[in-house]
Amino acid sequence: MLAQGQTVTKHLTFSDSTENGTWQVTVPPGSELTVRATDSYPATYPDEWYVELQEGGTRLTRAVAFPATNNAPVKGVIISGNATVLVHYFGGPARFPTGMELSFTSAPVVEKTVSLPKAILEYPIIVIYSASWATLIALIVVIFWVHRRNHKP
Repeated sequence: MLAQGQTVTKHLTFSDSTENGTWQVTVPPGSELTVRATDSYPATYPDEWYVELQEGGTRLTRAVAFPATNNAPVKGVIISGNATVLVHYFGGPARFPTGMELSFTSAPVVEKTVSLPKAILEYPIIVIYSASWATLIALIVVIFWVHRRNHKP
């Protein structure tokens, strides 16, 4: 079991392009699991890796990890606490055996707080700006009305 805040790194070696890696990862239920893939030889034989995160047979997310870049990891909230991570060779020079590193990190899900919209009076510049436009429009309407009233035949 991967405790919250814990990171585990695994080095994998693939003997050919058809070989797949599958890991069952257990985390505390409701935790967010982050999986990051890094090519072992990005300078000499840069390979790309397909990484997929599943829960209960349903794909949560997937990504292709490219060599020599800071790839975004795959992340998902694992409600049941049981995740499956699939990895396979995606592309590159196809020089085997080749390798990569997978790191698994479990973290608690951070609840997002929803704030109610503030009352318009809490933003005095908006009130002043709106009032000045309203005043200007009211003055134009009054001037137009007075002008039409004075020029009636």
